[in-house]
Amino acid sequence: MVTNRARLSLLAYAGIAVLLWLTVGMYTGPAAVWAMVVLAALLVLAVLAGSRSSDLPPAPIGNLELAIVLVLFSVLLWLNPVVLYGVKVPGFRLLELVRKWSSCVLLIVSILLTMQTLPQFRFPRWFFVAALLAAVAALGASRLAMQRLSPNPLIDVHVINNLACDYFLHGKNPYAAQSPETYQGGGDHRTYKGQYDYRPAFFYWPAYLYWSTPFRWALGDVRYGHLCAELLAAWLLTRIGKRLSIPPPTTYLFALLWLMQPVSLFVLDQAWIDPVLVLGVAGLALALVARQWTATGALLAFVCGVKQYGVLIVLLTLLHLLVHERQHLRHVLLVMAAGTAALFGPFLLLDARHFYDSTIAAYLHVGIRRDALSVPTLLANQYGRVLPEYLMRTAYALWIVGCCWWLARVPRGPGELAAWAGIMACAYLVFFLFGKLAFCNYYYFVEFLILLFVMMSQGRPDRHGPESESLAAA
Repeated sequence: MVTNRARLSLLAYAGIAVLLWLTVGMYTGPAAVWAMVVLAALLVLAVLAGSRSSDLPPAPIGNLELAIVLVLFSVLLWLNPVVLYGVKVPGFRLLELVRKWSSCVLLIVSILLTMQTLPQFRFPRWFFVAALLAAVAALGASRLAMQRLSPNPLIDVHVINNLACDYFLHGKNPYAAQSPETYQGGGDHRTYKGQYDYRPAFFYWPAYLYWSTPFRWALGDVRYGHLCAELLAAWLLTRIGKRLSIPPPTTYLFALLWLMQPVSLFVLDQAWIDPVLVLGVAGLALALVARQWTATGALLAFVCGVKQYGVLIVLLTLLHLLVHERQHLRHVLLVMAAGTAALFGPFLLLDARHFYDSTIAAYLHVGIRRDALSVPTLLANQYGRVLPEYLMRTAYALWIVGCCWWLARVPRGPGELAAWAGIMACAYLVFFLFGKLAFCNYYYFVEFLILLFVMMSQGRPDRHGPESESLAAA
């Protein structure tokens, strides 16, 4: 049963990744939605099995299983990196060659890592390290090549977020500034006023602005900040693995599993900001494993300050602390309150109305997107049924309450943090699957939570370690 829950979670992780690669996270028909429903059910079953008793032993997954998924991901990246906004820039052929050869290197390295897990193939340690370095170099080269091949993607978040950083650099309030209608007059004639039903504005919260502005100023594109966040999140996974006493080869395979997501280049190409939120969650997980309560509070403020749906992470984490670490909750709350005030305070004092209109009101009355990968979209497209707003909001509230009840019932023990990560993954996956807006970046974020759950199921944190030890030494 222990091994089954780990394998089910890994299967859900790989299945969602393949589904996103096939559909780019958009509605392509009923089959894609039903496949996502099945994968969500698999994940819920796996997390239920792991959260009933925190005294269950670790759920080890063999390196062979991880390496097989790596091979699958590398094949998908080689077949199609899913870069939609690529154009012929100077040096196009060289950049394409770099991207294609990077995929070949990843495939070869993945096969070699798979062989390394078999008893008849025992390569020396230097070979394993060289293979990992080659994989990291290939991943970095493919991302930098993608950045050059897609210099100006025609998507609202890229245009608006870069412009918001420019306003911020010039001392203007990005929440009150006018943003262009990116899609007006485009090839498919989509406009916010028509299909998207909200005005163009800077939609995200201040932590993202603080993170991205230096990259816009230094490198000219906020997507370099997303790339940096993705790489740092992978590095934090290795630190979490060390804290959990997971053997280094397995830890590095988990980090590669994240960086080799088949839609990773697509997420960067589209300029979606979710890698920054992923970085915050990775740091939060490390802080919890290392029992660093000041860092926990600061990272909760950061997660809350990046994107609106990060609030659910804060809610579930505070509930986890209330149940299992009540003696530290006050300290975490004070630090989080100070960090949140520092992030939000200046913009609320400057112009609270425009801040509210851009980041909250803009989402309250958005209708169901007919291109979203979700159950409401399936009902609307196939059967012409649009669920009433009050019914959907009631269902969301009941699901969140149910997840809170589920988390509160997790017994105290060495497996409680794995349950925290798993329940968060289930909460978000079901929430998005039955939501009005559910695209590739939403499920990409869920994928990280699933991977975090699988990884935390492999080992157990040292609950009695010195709490004064710094995160840098984690």
